[in-house]
Amino acid sequence: LLRASDRIGHVAETSLTVVVGDTQAPQTNFTLAGSSAVLGGNLFAVAGASGVLSAVDTAQAGGTASGVAATFFTLDAGPERAYFVPFVLAEGRRAVAFWSRDRAGNTETPAPSAEVFVDGSAPLLSAALNQPSTPWPGGPGEGLQTVAPEALLTLSAEDPDILGARAGLATTIYSVDGQSAALAVAPGAPTASKAIALVAGIHQVTLNASDRLGLAASRSWVIAVGDITPPETAFSV
Repeated sequence: LLRASDRIGHVAETSLTVVVGDTQAPQTNFTLAGSSAVLGGNLFAVAGASGVLSAVDTAQAGGTASGVAATFFTLDAGPERAYFVPFVLAEGRRAVAFWSRDRAGNTETPAPSAEVFVDGSAPLLSAALNQPSTPWPGGPGEGLQTVAPEALLTLSAEDPDILGARAGLATTIYSVDGQSAALAVAPGAPTASKAIALVAGIHQVTLNASDRLGLAASRSWVIAVGDITPPETAFSV
């Protein structure tokens, strides 16, 4: 409001409306839809997770926000894409850059970014004997046979690195002839192994492992050690 008067009392007044333009760029946030966890300071997600972008436009003091006009993103330094719906992140180490523009033409810069390690692979499990061995069809599932009177069986678990993404092992448990024990493994370690002495006989072996995202695997073997072939008796007249 502006008011003025002269020296004989004439008064005039008027009002002015001052519009402060929108000069502030929007702010864009990145979140994940799907199973995820922060491990060692890095953002991990299970394969199949999607990137979700949301933006808000605010104005400086006294101003009026013009509103978000469009949101954009790039994936792994690829081409610019307009964002409409969540986008699936493929397995591997993924880099996402994202930004928005408001209706006044203000563009978010520099563009925020996020790095996501997408892991969709369960641990790989294996069993190996320190003696020459052959596949053994005498038991259910996988089988190994050695004619040595005793053998050392090494059980191994490895969480594979797929294009730079590996959550690391969480738990590894084995069982030999019904007796279970945990394999010593540091949380997040890529591998774990255990050597087990086997005497002559047929042994039932199971190995289970999971990584820190909950991806799990299980394998079982029947291990034959020593001469397990029964004698043959012949009769003649």
